[in-house]
Formats: sequence, C-alpha cells, structure tokens
Amino acid sequence: MSRQFRQHVEGLLEPLDSASAPTGRGTVATPEDIAQLRDKLEEQNELLRAILASTVDTQTDARATAQNSRTFAWAGTAIALLTLIATVLSIVAAINAS
Repeated sequence: MSRQFRQHVEGLLEPLDSASAPTGRGTVATPEDIAQLRDKLEEQNELLRAILASTVDTQTDARATAQNSRTFAWAGTAIALLTLIATVLSIVAAINAS
C-alpha cells in the first residue's frame, strides 16, 4: 500500500463522534445533522471500498508471487537436470578418452 493511499485511509478512520446523531427519544435531527451523518457515512463507505481494494491488490500480489515461485521452481529443476546431463556426458567422455 502506498504512503499516499495509507494516509488517505487513515484520514477516513476518524472517529464518528464528530458526526454523531442526536440521541434520546423525541429528539428531531436537523437537516445539518442529517447532512453531516450522510457525509460521514459516505466517508465510511469510501473507507470500506479502500480496504476491499487493498485486499484485492494483496490477493493479486499473492497470486503473482505464487506463480513466480512455481516458475522459479521449474527453472531450478530444469537447470538441475541440465547440470546432471552435462555431468553424465563429461563422465562418459572421460571414460571414452581413456
């Protein structure tokens, strides 16, 4: 996660206290209260989307890393087999030369 993205997410993690709804029965929320709550909810939705996007990126990175590991494992196996073949050919050549 980039530093800028992390700062953006941390900014979204502000507590909801600054936009808490009036409590108690019979209390009527003002249009300003409703607008403030709507803004806070939109920020929280944005935070959730950012977290989900980060999770998807992490899963994609993990899959790519796993694929790279498999590729390197096959490459290592191929190199080991080629080395074995070269060693056997060298031994056969040395035996035939003597």
